[in-house]
Formats: sequence, C-alpha cells, structure tokens
Amino acid sequence: MTRARTLATLAVAMAVTCGLAADARAHRRVRVTVVSEPTIEDAMRAALAVAPELDVVERGRAELELRGTVNEVSRRHLRDGVEVSARVTVVVADARGGAVRAMLTGRAGARGGSDPDRLTRSALDAAVRSALRSFSEHRAAIARR
Repeated sequence: MTRARTLATLAVAMAVTCGLAADARAHRRVRVTVVSEPTIEDAMRAALAVAPELDVVERGRAELELRGTVNEVSRRHLRDGVEVSARVTVVVADARGGAVRAMLTGRAGARGGSDPDRLTRSALDAAVRSALRSFSEHRAAIARR
C-alpha cells in the first residue's frame, strides 16, 4: 500500500471514530436531580420519569440540577366556571459548581366549572411538562461537557 493510501485510510478511520464518539455523547443518558418547590416537585419527577434519555438520581450522583419554581398562578372567574393559568421556570444548572446551563419556562391553563384546586393542579402539571419538553428537545446542547 502506498503512503498516500495509508494516510487516507487512517484519516477515514479517525473521522469515523470521532463521529461515533460524538454520536455516543449526544445519545448518552444524563443524570439529573430535582430541587423544587413542593407544589411542582411531583409534576417534575413524573415528567422526567418518562424521558428515556434522563435518569433521576440523588443529588450526589447528578450531573445536572433542575430547580423548579412557580412564577405565577392566576384564577379568573367566568360565567361558566373558572379559568386558571400557571407559569413555571426551571433552571438547569451544573450539579457541581452551579453554573447555569439553561432557563426553561412553561405556561399552561385549565378551564372548567369544577374544583378550582383541581384546575390549579392541572395547570401547574401542564406548565411543568411544557418547560421540560424544551429540555428534552435541546438536551444534547444543555448537557454538553
């Protein structure tokens, strides 16, 4: 084999290896922990439990920390019931060091003639799912090392 052909073969092998390594990093599971207000902690854990690329772990083993807060909950009385709207923020930070990687927001509403507390819970749960949906969509960029 000529020297040029050997070098070309090595270059292709290195490119394939680097491509596979980058692909593996982009598809690896990310270990996260939840630090949240009690009103949305269960909703955050439930939303993260169905994300196949995330593992919810205790704080000491996590790569990322998800800090959830409720920004706004408003109720409006209508002729036929109640309308509740909710807005939450989830800050994604390094578990060690605390550097902020992303700030995610979610909004949602619920309307009905029934129990306002149940509508509030539904609006908060949907707002959390909305915020965490963007985390799943951009996970590779957020979780980069």
